[in-house]
Amino acid sequence: ELANIVYPIVYSDFSSSIISEAVSILGSSKSSLAIAPLEYLIETSEDSKVINAAKSGLKKLKLAGASKEKADEYFKNIIKDSEIAHCSVTIPDGSGSQALLTAKKHLSGTYSLAAVVISDLTGIIDCFGFFNISQNEVMRIIEKFYHSEGRYTVPKEYIKYRLKRAEKLNIQNKIHYPYEYICWAPMFYDIEPLGSGLQEFAAENCTLNELSAAEAVNLASKEYTLRWFITPSENKALKEVMEKIYAAENMNILEINQLLKNNFDDIFTAEEENIWIDKFYNLIYILKNNKKNKEADDFYALLKDEKLFVLFKQILLQRSVFSGFNALRENIKDLKNAADIFRKKNAEESRYDINKLDAVIEKLKRGWLEG
Repeated sequence: ELANIVYPIVYSDFSSSIISEAVSILGSSKSSLAIAPLEYLIETSEDSKVINAAKSGLKKLKLAGASKEKADEYFKNIIKDSEIAHCSVTIPDGSGSQALLTAKKHLSGTYSLAAVVISDLTGIIDCFGFFNISQNEVMRIIEKFYHSEGRYTVPKEYIKYRLKRAEKLNIQNKIHYPYEYICWAPMFYDIEPLGSGLQEFAAENCTLNELSAAEAVNLASKEYTLRWFITPSENKALKEVMEKIYAAENMNILEINQLLKNNFDDIFTAEEENIWIDKFYNLIYILKNNKKNKEADDFYALLKDEKLFVLFKQILLQRSVFSGFNALRENIKDLKNAADIFRKKNAEESRYDINKLDAVIEKLKRGWLEG
């Protein structure tokens, strides 16, 4: 179908003239495959002409008898001779990224494999795949893909659930899907997302263990959560706090702790807190599905205990400040070591002094890690 050839253009970062031409072709195609890309443009385009043309095209398609159901059947028919062979994920990391890997086996005995990286802030951020490969190749790719990351098996419904949520974030943020994801998305058409949300799953499957403050602190240092942190570039209040710490050379650790306390609610806004609550529920779901029931129950108990959850956020905040300064130091160091003359100029003009950053990091290390 012509629509099947043209529709990937809509999801890519082409010029308005090319997008407009694609909309014209899709709107006149009478194809059910044209509905989803036109709806996508209505949601994401900032060009009123493109939006109006997409709306007009949808009306033509509906009059021609096109429907989403027919499009679903088209893609399901393409992949009907394949079945899920493997689904695994990583735990969402500190920056909100999570890797999802799915392999399907075909009647021929060969496999297809797609890896998608999503962000809980922006949606689908990367994708790659392989077609017509052997089982041994699948296993080698899986091992290489996860490398030092933990790998956790999950039901196929969880993969689809996460992809659908990520797609919505792309649309909300008006960020194009990676082209590779457009190519591999049909692989997931025959998978239904989870029937209920992760909070419902946790409520039905977790036990509320009693936790002490010491146990909560220990959970904050588990391999699943040790690399969790807030990114200063994504949190204005945190960035401002770090600027104050950097600027005040004589600020001691007690004053820094008070500064964090005074700005705690500004950093953990309702939006920020919801991100971390969602991260917890994803962790709990993954652990439960990998028979780590005690740990899943403990994290659920921590989340449900208001005081312990505040304690966890306090630890998270300290870690975010410490890791933020370390990341800043590495960036400055890389600039100073850069061979490119323009990058060296930027380093010389930088208002950050690496020795001053070292002093801040050492102060935080003594007060939080060694104190």
